[in-house]
Amino acid sequence: MRFVGVCLGLAIAATAGAAPKSPAHPPVWIGVFLPNMKTPCKAKCETLVATQRAGFVRVLTPSDGSPVASGKVTIVHPLAKSVTTGHVVNGVVPVVGFGHDENRDNDDSVLVLPGAIEPAIMVPSKAEVLAIRKALLAQSEELAKVRRALDHVEIALVDTDGDGKPDYAATFGCNNWADGSCQSRGQFFLAKRGVRWVVID
Repeated sequence: MRFVGVCLGLAIAATAGAAPKSPAHPPVWIGVFLPNMKTPCKAKCETLVATQRAGFVRVLTPSDGSPVASGKVTIVHPLAKSVTTGHVVNGVVPVVGFGHDENRDNDDSVLVLPGAIEPAIMVPSKAEVLAIRKALLAQSEELAKVRRALDHVEIALVDTDGDGKPDYAATFGCNNWADGSCQSRGQFFLAKRGVRWVVID
């Protein structure tokens, strides 16, 4: 699974010829949390275990030429229900404690949001699960449009503006399907655009 930082402006379309457009959502970047220490998993390694670790987040550079992350940011790992804040220094955010998934490989990427946003982590409804699964199958070449690839996908949602509606989603499950089976497990991130979910890749 390739992770490339993407700065998304999620503008809500204005009604025809009438009121001005609503302000866009703030940008979002993808980062990777690198703990100073990690204990190798010896048992039940498919289960998420969030262990507090010090370390740093390396914020990936957007591929579309949009501005890189700077200043104060909020870092979120939705499935681990981990949130912290910090300041970007040369593309890196030092953190003194963050709930890192100690067990699973490829579950170390995070959402990086600008400023002092207070995200709310949400459990998806059945309708949101169906919409996110549909988006993954349609938009992620790595899943080869195979429904079985999503049999055990985990999903968590994030509300970033306090309106009680999800703005972003994080998943963990199969992220590469080939030759009739899952080749690897990892993450996908998605952003909500109106009623649609769009994969951040």
